[in-house]
Amino acid sequence: MEGSEHRQRRLGIVLVTACLLLGVLMATMDARKAMHVLRHASWSWAPVALLCSAVSYFCLSAGFSAINRIFGIRLRRRDQIEIGFVSFALNNLVSVGGLAGYSLRLYLLRRRGMAAGDVVSASLVHSYFNHLAMMSLLPIGLTYLLVNHPLGRTRTFEMSLATAAAVGLLVGTTILLLSDAMRTRAARLFGWLGSKLLRRDLEHALHDLDTTLGRGVAAIRRRPSVLGVPLLFVVADWATSVLALGACFEALRTPLHPGVLLTGFAIGVTAGFLSMLPGGLGVQEGSMAGIFVLLGVEYERAVLAAMLFRVLYYVVPFAASLVLYAHILRATPAAEVKPP
Repeated sequence: MEGSEHRQRRLGIVLVTACLLLGVLMATMDARKAMHVLRHASWSWAPVALLCSAVSYFCLSAGFSAINRIFGIRLRRRDQIEIGFVSFALNNLVSVGGLAGYSLRLYLLRRRGMAAGDVVSASLVHSYFNHLAMMSLLPIGLTYLLVNHPLGRTRTFEMSLATAAAVGLLVGTTILLLSDAMRTRAARLFGWLGSKLLRRDLEHALHDLDTTLGRGVAAIRRRPSVLGVPLLFVVADWATSVLALGACFEALRTPLHPGVLLTGFAIGVTAGFLSMLPGGLGVQEGSMAGIFVLLGVEYERAVLAAMLFRVLYYVVPFAASLVLYAHILRATPAAEVKPP
């Protein structure tokens, strides 16, 4: 009971913090300028942003489905894409560190008879490639920013330190994925920590996860070409999400240079991810707006475009996922279908 109250209190603090950040962004806008931008907007670009968002979510879900097959998950592709869409929509809007989406994905796939180890392993590998793409965009954005608008020694050091930490985490994950010995040692270490700190025996579950990851990595080593399709979907996902943000600026009659667009997107999304607020709410919008203003965009247009992107790329897909989630729950799980 106390644990539940503590979680609710912590969630309340997080949501209040996110709302305060958004409130500060809105309060610092010039109301007349903001209304002028909205009155003269070209809303015909909004469907383009929605289309780009839909393609992005499809690529995200299709890439996950392709990686599932490497780990032996043979569920019908349409079902995997639907489950992927619902879990990613939840992840993007409200999840902290991706935990809510992972939990939902695990529940829905286990309900269809899939092994938990296979699901978790596939999710980890897909998440790895997704973050690899994000970390690849960040240095490009930072280089463009530093070349076109020097930030001073302190800001440059802070952003370089954050980038180094993110890249270091990615390098560590790469080593764990590729090295069987390092992964086994890490599993033993986390199992020991779990028994000491959480008073739970995690060794068996971690051993199963290590075994499943090893099997999947071995399959990739035997046929590296199996990663071609998933990587193509990952690249297409990120490209179309950048285009969705660009369409939001076009809707506000503010076309951007591709370098400016990519820089604001990469730094804003990364800052939102590292903030550990639900979906990076408030932090992503503030970071995007700040970078775009540094690169010459009017403040009101930058904030409104970031908020429009939040609505079209995050809120609308999440609303659609609620309808799809109800359909998924009504459907008979494959594992429960009785033979004729």
